[in-house]
Amino acid sequence: MDELGRQAVLQCAHVRKHTKGGRGRPHDKSLRMVAAAGVLRWGGSSRRNVICREAEVGGSSAFQRHRQRKGDAYEPGLFHVVTTTGREVHFVCQGGEETAELWVRGIRAVTRAAFGKRGQE
Repeated sequence: MDELGRQAVLQCAHVRKHTKGGRGRPHDKSLRMVAAAGVLRWGGSSRRNVICREAEVGGSSAFQRHRQRKGDAYEPGLFHVVTTTGREVHFVCQGGEETAELWVRGIRAVTRAAFGKRGQE
């Protein structure tokens, strides 16, 4: 499963990215990881290149609180990454929970390969 996840994150996929911790409007992005650098990318600017410290399926508690009224706080396919700077970025992929789990496994596998067992701190 880790190898399937790794292959999935190395290819470009279309996801919806939530802005401002769930307070903003989600929009479509092309998301992929750069294997050698262990960097998650969704745009051309260096601000959109982040090094992941951890990844989890579902939203953070702050995200869930912000999206509760909009009705998509527990949307299938939701996953989030925490960067090395402590920033949380939330994405929704097509395919539901299974695909989100594949993304998380892939992000963890690439991060582990690039930075070692514990990741970069």
